[in-house]
Amino acid sequence: MITQEFFSETRCQKRSLAPLNEYFDNEVTGKKNKLATRISFLVMPLRNKSMKRTSIKSTFVILALCAIMYGCKNKVNSAKEEKPPVAQEKGLKDYYNDYFPMGVAVSPRALKDSAQAELIKTQFKSMTPENVMKMGPIHPEQNRYNWGQADEIVAFAEANNMIMRGHALIWHQQYPDWFFKDENGDQISKDTLFARMKKHITDV
Repeated sequence: MITQEFFSETRCQKRSLAPLNEYFDNEVTGKKNKLATRISFLVMPLRNKSMKRTSIKSTFVILALCAIMYGCKNKVNSAKEEKPPVAQEKGLKDYYNDYFPMGVAVSPRALKDSAQAELIKTQFKSMTPENVMKMGPIHPEQNRYNWGQADEIVAFAEANNMIMRGHALIWHQQYPDWFFKDENGDQISKDTLFARMKKHITDV
């Protein structure tokens, strides 16, 4: 005879409903359906109670793991944020800083190239235009100046705290055609030449 002790909580936690049904199929001939139904009503509350406790434990375990993972993530992110900045590599301008400003001749095209521009900024302290401030390009006509490209170089120097130097204000090459001639195409006098030179140098 099946006693109430058989359905104690301890025994029911060890046996699932399927083994109990199998037991009554073999031992209680002809009454298995009726007994199995009764057992289901007795066992299920106990199983639900056990499953409820298991579910609560599982929930706490999951929450604990989430908290640990969140803490580790914050710790890693904090370590990344606190990483000290990498010191900038010294350039030629730094090694020769106590002797003279290391200089370079540049063109507007070089300043528009990101790699060349970065090289100029890191290695040099002083800069001068290659050609754009020579008399021919910057003063093509007697009463007209072309400041555009020269201004680009000056702006770059100012933005990067570099020394700006002019280049070849007056030169026997790269001069404009009008410089040595008058309006009739004849050669000008020495006094006129000196006056033009003075005005050009002063303007530039």
